[in-house]
Amino acid sequence: MKRPDRIRILGGGRRVLTEAGRPLGSRAGDGLSVHRMAGTGPGLKTILLVEDDQQLRDFMLLVLRGAGYVVAAADSAAQAHEAWDRCRGQIDLLVTDMMIPTCSTGLELARQFRREKRGLPVIVTSGFGPEIAGDQTAELQTLAYLRKPFSADELLRTVAASFRAAVR
Repeated sequence: MKRPDRIRILGGGRRVLTEAGRPLGSRAGDGLSVHRMAGTGPGLKTILLVEDDQQLRDFMLLVLRGAGYVVAAADSAAQAHEAWDRCRGQIDLLVTDMMIPTCSTGLELARQFRREKRGLPVIVTSGFGPEIAGDQTAELQTLAYLRKPFSADELLRTVAASFRAAVR
């Protein structure tokens, strides 16, 4: 059985390569050029990504954009609200870290956005198990949960499953 490619980020220029050494994305001048990953084609779906760890956020951006998704990224709740306001009505999925600056939890951010867009699919990521939600564990169990560290393949599978579940 063939093992899926792993992705690694290489220093300064943030070149991202698969384990086999093929480029997934690279920095080109001021912009970021991303190469489409084979076998994907989600159509034009927009994801709001909230992650305060810059290296992880860059990795997730490269993977998601490389798979053909439109991604608005934020490193705090304040930036997430700015992106939400700019893209009002266009966000199809929220991917948020459980612990984000200037907000109690990613669950609180999800609640705020779901008040405006009922049924918004949400993926919560965390380096801790679901028990970190404390008395909100039952609420967390109704959302997709992705435990860090995760691979590009795990991220893309979870995103695809969230979109499929939202259609039902």
